[in-house]
Amino acid sequence: MLTYLLACLDTYILTQLHNYLQLPAPCELLAVDGNYKFPCAKGMVHPMGDGLCHSSPIKANYMKVQVDQVKNYFAYYPLPVPNEEMTQLGQARNSFIQWPRDAIVLTRVSKSQHVDVVHDEGNSIQPSTLTKIVPKSSEPLQGRRKKTTPKKKTSSSKSVISAETLMKRPKELQSLYKRWESLPNPNEGVHIHVEPGAFGSQSFEFMIFREDIHSLVKHAWLDHTIIAWFQLLLHGLMKKNQKNRCGFIFPSWIYADECISNKDGVITKMESVMSHNRELRFFLAPYLQSHHWILLLIIPRHRIAYVLDSLMSKDKTADYYIVKEHVEAAVSMYHEKGGPCDTDKSVPFRWELANVPWYDTTLLTERMLNVMAVTWAKHFSSTYLKHVKN
Repeated sequence: MLTYLLACLDTYILTQLHNYLQLPAPCELLAVDGNYKFPCAKGMVHPMGDGLCHSSPIKANYMKVQVDQVKNYFAYYPLPVPNEEMTQLGQARNSFIQWPRDAIVLTRVSKSQHVDVVHDEGNSIQPSTLTKIVPKSSEPLQGRRKKTTPKKKTSSSKSVISAETLMKRPKELQSLYKRWESLPNPNEGVHIHVEPGAFGSQSFEFMIFREDIHSLVKHAWLDHTIIAWFQLLLHGLMKKNQKNRCGFIFPSWIYADECISNKDGVITKMESVMSHNRELRFFLAPYLQSHHWILLLIIPRHRIAYVLDSLMSKDKTADYYIVKEHVEAAVSMYHEKGGPCDTDKSVPFRWELANVPWYDTTLLTERMLNVMAVTWAKHFSSTYLKHVKN
């Protein structure tokens, strides 16, 4: 996404919009996630006028914006200035809202060069879309956003990462990048085969593309295919251990927007993974909401789910996560089909939001990563044993 923004030479960010904006102007809104900003909607930014928006004074450093279109993954992005009628960006279509002026991009297109400022609203706005999953049969893979085979992606020479940037990355990322670039044709995607048992009973394939690797190295975006690839590596290691009790859920199956558009499908998919692996106690589920990755640790036997969220705050509750009711429904369905349960089924499903310090706004050193992992492990082991005993 960063490379996309940099490539838009005819798009510019105004930091003092209120000083000289006299007429409504087409714009993009940026969603802020830590140090990164992602295009999330398009509309028209308006002059300050009487300084009011829905009869409320416009806050300092904010602008009045009419929202025309919202990109799928940001429908549930919280409005910076909510009101009684609207709290999420998806509710603001064809309405006026307040938006930080340093997160507004005026858009224009030159006659000599066309710039796709807004991508197809039916697709993910991530560098890699959900449509990269390629089923082995003619049957569409559950959880796919589209049922068509994706077009082949290509990368230009402009996407090559500079040696200076590469040297600032961990050795593991440097090695991954160099190995990828040494492929006979690095612009072609690499097929990853998923064996039955890794993510339930199905066997399928997905693809990783060059731009996914580049986005990872540039810290622009962590694509779900990279996460799934890592899950498969862990699955391979754990399969060798007969005492393994941990399974995985494929990331794109439980995206927040997938939970909204395909509720029954999400529930069925999670239940099928659990039922296919009844001998396992724990299921790791990377979950994407508002363009932010969250890790869920689901324990069906004890009707407990742990949430590891780097943007955790005191105001967040389990209800914030759209996938909450889907997890609870999947676990209940799993138990109805004979899945083992070591607790009273009448007891409400328990959610534990881990309050673990995070430092992911900057590049993690190996030492910091180890400290975070140990802290989380201690937190989980103590709270889990406490919950099981109770």
